[in-house]
Amino acid sequence: MLLMTRQYFPFINFNDFKKIIVNLHKHSCRSDIPLSKFKNEVALLIGYENFSHLKNSIEQTKKDRLFIDYGNKYEFSYSCGMYLLDALSAPIRNLLQIPFDLYTDVVEQQYIRFTNKKPYLVIDGKVYNCDHLSKGIEDSKKSKTLALLCLAKNESDAIASFWTTKLEDKFNHITSFYDDSEVNDVRPLTLSHLTPPCASMLSIDKPVGLRQLKRPEVALCNWADTNKNEELRKLLQLASDDINFRCRIYLDEYTHDVKLSPDLFIKADRVYTIEVSTQDGIYIGPLDQLYLDLIGTRINLETFSPQDVIDHVYAIQKHLASTYGEKQHSIFILSNGIKYLECLDENLVMSLSEALAQPNPVPSHLHALLKVFCISESVIK
Repeated sequence: MLLMTRQYFPFINFNDFKKIIVNLHKHSCRSDIPLSKFKNEVALLIGYENFSHLKNSIEQTKKDRLFIDYGNKYEFSYSCGMYLLDALSAPIRNLLQIPFDLYTDVVEQQYIRFTNKKPYLVIDGKVYNCDHLSKGIEDSKKSKTLALLCLAKNESDAIASFWTTKLEDKFNHITSFYDDSEVNDVRPLTLSHLTPPCASMLSIDKPVGLRQLKRPEVALCNWADTNKNEELRKLLQLASDDINFRCRIYLDEYTHDVKLSPDLFIKADRVYTIEVSTQDGIYIGPLDQLYLDLIGTRINLETFSPQDVIDHVYAIQKHLASTYGEKQHSIFILSNGIKYLECLDENLVMSLSEALAQPNPVPSHLHALLKVFCISESVIK
């Protein structure tokens, strides 16, 4: 069974993931680290014995009846594993002894090979797809409002990205990046308003902003070159000189669309959390901290399968029943788009969109929900 690595159950197309790993090794020019050893080291970082163990776990999971039922019920596409490469970028760069900018350039070029997303331009909520970018170019020259260039699954996904971006703080220009691995140097980067806040993070342990490509404009340029799309090239050139533009490419494994109202969807950072309500108050936060506080045992979420999450929440539920009584408490897993987890126990798992749609919410409770999922409170004002 696959792990809930980085708090998400990954549906991976293993061949795509393998190709990215192979090309990353190829571009590093590290002849002293054989490819087979590098692949095994990556698997160890993810939590598996070796690359074959990782592959077998992925393939076995796809035979799981719950997984098959989930696939029949919901539309989804397999991941190429970009979210793992993002989360593990520091140790992988250290392993290959390559700097941040080279790693980012190689990985994001590879991403374009395996994504089914298409470029979209969104100007103040109006969407232009990759076949109508010339019209978007003309309209952008007349508008002084925020414009977003992104790769998205469809128009709804593009609009969700737009509203999320509109809620961001104003950009800050970044002129250098300190590489916090053993490849110690300051890389001169001219990052602009097109770059997301997460590109400036100094350590993988201190992420900034939603999980997404660090240099989305590079990925979009690669898409334009691969697909010979002159309109997108012109638009990127125009955007580079216009501070009203942003570029965003969100990694879906971390970032799902949350429905805040019938016509407003945005992206949220965390993918699941636990909510407990007792006569002593409400807890909204991570499973590991709650388990430590109530059961007194430390757990490692990165070694968990989806069923492990369910089982540990049931253990907490049993503890609450013995402390407060059978019907004197409530506990839920709040899921931000993890349909597989929701299918495991529909009574225990509630979607974040459903939780936010409760009528007449208590302000402090709503504030806590928004805070834990890193959603700006300005969306409800």
